[in-house]
Amino acid sequence: MNISYDKKNLMGFYQIMDLIAKFLKKDRVALSRLISMVENHDSSSLEILSRLHHKTGHAFVIGVTGPPGAGKSTLISELIRDILKKKQSVSVLACDPSSPYSGGSVLGDRIRMQEHADNDDVYIRSLSSRGSHGGLSRATFDCVQLLDAFGFDYIILETVGVGQSEVDIMKYADSTVLVLVPESGDSIQTMKAGIMEIADIYVINKSDRPGAEILQKEILQMLQGQKEKPVLLTQASSHQGIEELAHELQKNKKIKKQIEGKRLAEQRRDETKKIILSELERRIDNPKDNPFEKIFRQVIKEKVNPYKAAQKIIKSITKK
Repeated sequence: MNISYDKKNLMGFYQIMDLIAKFLKKDRVALSRLISMVENHDSSSLEILSRLHHKTGHAFVIGVTGPPGAGKSTLISELIRDILKKKQSVSVLACDPSSPYSGGSVLGDRIRMQEHADNDDVYIRSLSSRGSHGGLSRATFDCVQLLDAFGFDYIILETVGVGQSEVDIMKYADSTVLVLVPESGDSIQTMKAGIMEIADIYVINKSDRPGAEILQKEILQMLQGQKEKPVLLTQASSHQGIEELAHELQKNKKIKKQIEGKRLAEQRRDETKKIILSELERRIDNPKDNPFEKIFRQVIKEKVNPYKAAQKIIKSITKK
């Protein structure tokens, strides 16, 4: 894919190409800058991602989700430790709740993982959810693509923990871990219709608290003997159960390879659709770049109603 640049924007094009060249040489500063550009929906995002797409498809993506206070960040920190022992690299995208006013991140979950920040095989980044109700920001998948292209063996996604609506994570992750605590027992039935159904591995963290084994039995009963979905007891703060969790993730990694064809086909279709919708939204939000600005002005002046305007726009796109 090549985006045309006029003389005015030619300097910007060369700057992008320089960043990509540095990125391909494993420059962490270039990686961070490209992630910022993608997260902010820079007009060059499609060009950047298109040029790096051939480098993707190698990382194993782990989604970690669950209610606030379940100890997800501590669990991830221990998983990082286990991955580093195996001489492999790992990146973490911690999707934080965003301010309703500025859109910026108001939590820094990576603080809990800070002990790994100076390791060359670890990269930790917080992303604002930007009001996304699926637990992940719209730019999450694009950031995953950049981290994959950079060469990380593992990519861990931590969602904001907003509850059962966090089903978006299953579209991005190769394996999804749902982290609960013994006190979650009372809410299992209300969670069942959403997030409880998308997990590959269930973890009851802080299992030294009363009710951990009772919750484990309840989940096993709910799963009706689905042996491929383990329910593990962990105490992340003392590394208990982490090796067992890592073992189950490795099993899921092998299963992923067996179903890669079908999964990739669905993911590529979904990815293309998201790119189209995201790019349309970016252009529409920018009056200077909006090909439908004339129609929008007609709506504002009440010369055309919103429904008729939408029909015109869709017709011009689909030619039907």
